Amino acid sequence: MLGQHQQTSKNDASGFKAKGGAADILNAVNMEVTQEALMDNVKGELEQTAKAEYKDKLAEWESAQKKAQIAEKDEYDDLDEDDDFMEQMKQKRLDDLQKKCVASARKLWRQQHRQRRARAHVLCPSTVCGSRSRSRDCRHRYALERQFHAAGHGEYREITEEEFLKEVCGSQWVVVHFHHREFFRCKIVDKHLKILAQKHLSCKWLTLDAEKAPFFIAKLAVRMLPTVIVFKDGVVCEQFEGFDEMGGKDDFRTEVMELWFSKVGCVKIKAKDAKKALEGSESEKDSDEDD
Repeated sequence: MLGQHQQTSKNDASGFKAKGGAADILNAVNMEVTQEALMDNVKGELEQTAKAEYKDKLAEWESAQKKAQIAEKDEYDDLDEDDDFMEQMKQKRLDDLQKKCVASARKLWRQQHRQRRARAHVLCPSTVCGSRSRSRDCRHRYALERQFHAAGHGEYREITEEEFLKEVCGSQWVVVHFHHREFFRCKIVDKHLKILAQKHLSCKWLTLDAEKAPFFIAKLAVRMLPTVIVFKDGVVCEQFEGFDEMGGKDDFRTEVMELWFSKVGCVKIKAKDAKKALEGSESEKDSDEDD
């Protein structure tokens, strides 16, 4: 626009000059001077505006640099704090590791100390003799158990009439329960004999259906069920019929029947267990009499 204005002004001045009058020439010169002054003013304003914009840009750049320096300093401060924290964590881990090492060393020392004491105990002559004696006893007991299991001990088994003589004559002590499948008291005897069969391996525990063994029922004169007969070396040693020997009631304890068998000799129990079973049986009798 300024160029168009300038072109127009020059055309105008040349127009004035073309006319050839003195006034026209003067007017044309004045117009040219005015246009040059206007151009100088515009150029000055542009330079001032450019300088102002440069100063603003420079101020903004300096401000950004200062902010960057502050942020970098803060970051360095954070890094210093992180270094302190990491150093503390490292020291804590070293302390924990040292404690674990000390605890492991103490544990190892105690184990070694116990092993040394155990070796010293084993090397003691009295200990060696005792260990050998116990070892012999264990081997002997294990051999007897194997022998008993091979002969059918250790469980409460039902046999047939054809197996009766072989089973009764095959062991020193044999207990046979003559039962009837529908009798309630026979089931009570079964319950107690199952417990005793697992507890006393030296005796064989059997049961025989009375209906399926008429020969031995007649031969042994079994007149009442349940009947329990104890055989020693194949010969009748003792027997009981019904529950008179058990206190005359159905809810007697297994220890009461065990005590009766111990008196016969087919099982062995401790004196304190026998006393306890006897006291229990007597207290039950007293309570029944009171009722």
